[in-house]
Amino acid sequence: MVEAGVVRRIVKQIYRGEKGPDAIAVLLELSKKETLREKIGETKDCIPLLVSLLHNDNPDVSQKAQSTLQNLSSSTSFVIKMAEAGHFQPFVARFNQGFSSSFSLSLFFF
Repeated sequence: MVEAGVVRRIVKQIYRGEKGPDAIAVLLELSKKETLREKIGETKDCIPLLVSLLHNDNPDVSQKAQSTLQNLSSSTSFVIKMAEAGHFQPFVARFNQGFSSSFSLSLFFF
């Protein structure tokens, strides 16, 4: 399903205002699978979209976007994408945990 481009279709639906809460719920469920997080985080505009949904008027959408971003924050590159989109909480959490060599190298290129 993910290989067939479902994540990209979900992102497009959300941008068009279609099926917002349901689409976010699907992304959240997919993000719970470690093997699918990479596909979700690499999907064009997905992380900036999720960051923008943190301030959605619908608290359910906002909470699901937050939970999805939390799941994606296991990847340093996605944490950096979140920071670039204006969501600094995962970045600061990583910073406060201390620098691992991979995180330090990623910051060098940030």
